[in-house]
Amino acid sequence: HTLVPSFDNGWLSGFIDAEGSLTCSFKDKTETTKNKISMRLIVSQKECKEVMDDLNLLLKGAVNSTSDGGFNITVGIKKMKAILDYLKVYKLRTQKVIQYKSFIKIHDLVSKKIHVDNEKGYKKVKKLMIKYKKLLN
Repeated sequence: HTLVPSFDNGWLSGFIDAEGSLTCSFKDKTETTKNKISMRLIVSQKECKEVMDDLNLLLKGAVNSTSDGGFNITVGIKKMKAILDYLKVYKLRTQKVIQYKSFIKIHDLVSKKIHVDNEKGYKKVKKLMIKYKKLLN
């Protein structure tokens, strides 16, 4: 294969539109844990591990095999900024563009850490995440 993934063209945007998902979740604090926020980009592909390995050189996530013989790349919040910035230039074209706009608002707040040791900030992020999950259904 001759794929060289790059942030310099729209290929990745199309791939995310077709095979990607932006996910977020929260877990309320307990007596022994703090509030937890999780945000991920997951890109899936059947077979073609070489393509996923090449793509992961750009995305800097983790490649995992799936039970159906495919592969996922999972990129967590700490490594996601370059991808989200890229999607501002090479825009998504399916219904995912609506999800992206909501996701980026959540990401911006979480990046500012308004949810850390701040119950009001956590509730604000949690409310946006609940709204976001409704977009997915």
